[in-house]
Amino acid sequence: MSRLSGGRGRWVAAVVLYGPDEAQIAANHLSREPGHGDQRARASARLAALAAEAGVPVVPARPWPDVLPRVIAAVERSSRANAV
Repeated sequence: MSRLSGGRGRWVAAVVLYGPDEAQIAANHLSREPGHGDQRARASARLAALAAEAGVPVVPARPWPDVLPRVIAAVERSSRANAV
């Protein structure tokens, strides 16, 4: 994972939240933007694969109630792995 200095001893990390159910994502897009038709290409899992290849943590967005602790854990794991 790449870290960017935020100055004053702070850092910024990237995480990709991934919705593995492409049909659900496409349905969400369609409900918000019905005039644009089927947007399955926009719901592609490609971003998650590219992020993982680049070492950016990828975290499933669902279940929503515990997404924040899972994001924090993923960042911490990634930080420890890259600190070596």
